Amino acid sequence: MLNKIINRWLGERMVDLRILEGLSFLGAERFLLESGYIKGECFKQDSQECDAILIYPYLLFDENEVVMDKVCHAEYCMIDEDGELEDFKSKWIRL
Repeated sequence: MLNKIINRWLGERMVDLRILEGLSFLGAERFLLESGYIKGECFKQDSQECDAILIYPYLLFDENEVVMDKVCHAEYCMIDEDGELEDFKSKWIRL
């Protein structure tokens, strides 16, 4: 019973990724920040699908500073002829 209450409480505060997908990146970021999420530091993840995935995390904390939700914008990148990472696909994910 307690798990159902906690899951319902958390679910009401966690953003639906479909909402973010329907917005521009800047609109989605603004929505997250206005909803109480805090922007984390970008990190790079290796991938077999592409040269690298850049992960931009947004964290939602509770009143005890425990992470309640971690939503990320993932940019799938290839290295271009200048050696720069160029994204060819991006999506919102939850970690």
